Amino acid sequence: MRGFAATVLALVSMGSLAVVGTSAGQDVKYGTWTYSPSLDAMDDTDRSSVISLSKDDEAAIGFKCMNDGMNFIYMGGYMIGDSDDEVLVRYRIDQSPAQGPTYWGLFSTNKAIYMPMGEVAAFTKAAKAGKKFVIRVTDPADSDTEEHEFSLNGLTRALGRLPCARGG
Repeated sequence: MRGFAATVLALVSMGSLAVVGTSAGQDVKYGTWTYSPSLDAMDDTDRSSVISLSKDDEAAIGFKCMNDGMNFIYMGGYMIGDSDDEVLVRYRIDQSPAQGPTYWGLFSTNKAIYMPMGEVAAFTKAAKAGKKFVIRVTDPADSDTEEHEFSLNGLTRALGRLPCARGG
């Protein structure tokens, strides 16, 4: 596994983006997506995730079960964020109109951001029907921009493994 992929999987699986968890089994590949089972160390709540690397292997996106439900997360380069710890995001699925820019929250690692919860359900529905996802992240602190493309191949099957994606 490539270095960036191993780092991303370790961050998400160990829960450094949310809650400390323990491994609950083997990772499973679905197309370009990897399902990583994980349980909360304190109450055995499912904290599993599905992750996909960008085509250039420089960034990753994923869905993770967290306290507030299923979250969509982007992991890439170091970001400073604005005074509210947010960055600007535009994205596009296939040939649909680009969405945004909207503000996404920055995790304390400064290398990951999360989609506002009110957008996750509609985004997930569109992503499951799509083939390609492109994201552009702009850090308002220094105007640095990164843009990455991801395949959505296997997403529907991978999400089928997440209890939080099934409403459970």
